[in-house]
Amino acid sequence: MAPALKSGVPGTFFGRLLLGPHILGLDAAIVAVLWQEIAARELLVSITPAARVAIFSLVWAIYLLDRVWDVGRMSAAALPSLRHRAARRWCPLFLLLAVANLGCVAGCIPAVPRTTLGIAVVVAIMCGLYFLWQRKPRHSPARSGVIGVLFALGTLTAPLGAATVLWRALPPAVVTSLLFAANVLECTRAEDRLRLPETGRKFNPLVLATVAMALGLLLAGVGPQSTMVCLASGILLGALGLAGDRLSPDIAAALADAALILPAAVFLLQPPV
Repeated sequence: MAPALKSGVPGTFFGRLLLGPHILGLDAAIVAVLWQEIAARELLVSITPAARVAIFSLVWAIYLLDRVWDVGRMSAAALPSLRHRAARRWCPLFLLLAVANLGCVAGCIPAVPRTTLGIAVVVAIMCGLYFLWQRKPRHSPARSGVIGVLFALGTLTAPLGAATVLWRALPPAVVTSLLFAANVLECTRAEDRLRLPETGRKFNPLVLATVAMALGLLLAGVGPQSTMVCLASGILLGALGLAGDRLSPDIAAALADAALILPAAVFLLQPPV
């Protein structure tokens, strides 16, 4: 039987810096903003500052409320991860931040183009149907795939609202959805290791699918900019998987999000082609 895995805040500055945004759900909001910018650059469109603020605030609010909802259904002894324990301990703060972010979203709505708002309503309905459907979370590639598609659609909402040639978004959207799904599966399996330490790590098939599709699209010359970022993030997720049990599950989950942030940030620092 494998030794029990403990979840604790690392004593190093790097560890605390890495886990801070993950515990607060800020990493998801950062991913949303960065990949929205990548989609906009791929579609050769510009998006309004209001759209940037809105997606950051909305994603952060959703993740904060999701944490509070999760811990409300769990006993204190059943909280496996640092992010869940933080949500239980700081529940009033999480709710206050969520309300403030939703207020920020409401303030941005008048400045968001109508086309973008229409797409956002459709995506919001799809997200609502998903939350109604998944009564009991099941950490499977299929469930991760649904979350990946919904997250990708969220990042594409503003760029699609400003685009005139929509077909350009399809191949990058598919590979981005796969990447986000691979990230979700990596994070949820890390939490599984906290609940059931004896399970160990499993191969993540969505990482291989992401890398394979990204390589195929690059060879075909389709969506070269966003596809290159997807490939880099997919390789980082694969390397994280190879690290195995040498990383604590909390650190592994935080690094899975960092794998989406770092390549995107490096890409966006480059001048547009």
